[in-house]
Amino acid sequence: MLWPLDPHTECTKRHQILCCDNIRKVAATIDAPIVLHSGSGIPDAQILEAISSGIGKINVNTENLVAYTHAVRNYLQENSKATDPRAYQGAGREAMRKL
Repeated sequence: MLWPLDPHTECTKRHQILCCDNIRKVAATIDAPIVLHSGSGIPDAQILEAISSGIGKINVNTENLVAYTHAVRNYLQENSKATDPRAYQGAGREAMRKL
C-alpha cells in the first residue's frame, strides 16, 4: 500500500464496547427502532447482542470508504496517465470486495 492509513481507520480496528443494558432500557421506553451509528469496528458478537437488545439498524461503511479511497489513490499514483474513471473506480470496488 502506497498511502498510509488514516487515524480513523486505525480507530475502527480497535474493539468498541456497547452498553447493551442501556440499549435495552431505551428500547423498552420508546416505540421506534434504535439506530447504531458508527458501527464500524464493533465485534460481531456485540453486534448480535445489540440487535437482540433493540437495535433496528446499524450504519457501517467506514472500512469500505477507506479501502476504496486508498485503492483509487494507489491506482492513480501507479498509473499517472490514467484518465478513465472506470479503471480507477474498478480498483476501488475490488478493494471493497476484498473486505
